[in-house]
Amino acid sequence: MTSDGEWVVYSSSNPDRPGIDRVRTDGTDDELVVEGNWVQPEVSPDGRFALFVGSDNARLINVVHVVELATHEVTPFAVRIPFNLRSPNVTYGRGRWMPDGSAIVFVDIDAEGRTGLSIQDFDRERNLPDSRRAFVGFDGDIVFESFGISPDGESVTFSASEQTTAIPRVDGLPNLRE
Repeated sequence: MTSDGEWVVYSSSNPDRPGIDRVRTDGTDDELVVEGNWVQPEVSPDGRFALFVGSDNARLINVVHVVELATHEVTPFAVRIPFNLRSPNVTYGRGRWMPDGSAIVFVDIDAEGRTGLSIQDFDRERNLPDSRRAFVGFDGDIVFESFGISPDGESVTFSASEQTTAIPRVDGLPNLRE
């Protein structure tokens, strides 16, 4: 929902009109903001923008974009995130705005295949890929799935799963042929 309480922004999978939509809270003025197979919209703190995620399945990459809600113009902001097929419940790129709207935090994966949260500065006029940096995580077998940022930007709460693998050995099986 936008900060003024006027609009709900959502992802529509309607085959006749897929995309990021917005509708007034009273159910009127439903409009398509960005056409396409997009997911996970998140409205900026000032209500002017929404980030959203799309997939390039052929390249195994998710991309985070930002659209200005009033004009329907997609900004130059873009984050490309390779996704890991071993973690099917994770939406790489799922994002949240920092409380002041200056940056976007998103589920990311590092070169070793570990998940965590990265952050990239947001500028409506240009992309700032060199500002991308690790925010939290990227250690061990924890797979980040979703998260929230406190209103003061000082705390993060996240949902994660732990992935473990093992190769057990069993000796002395009675029906084992040698």
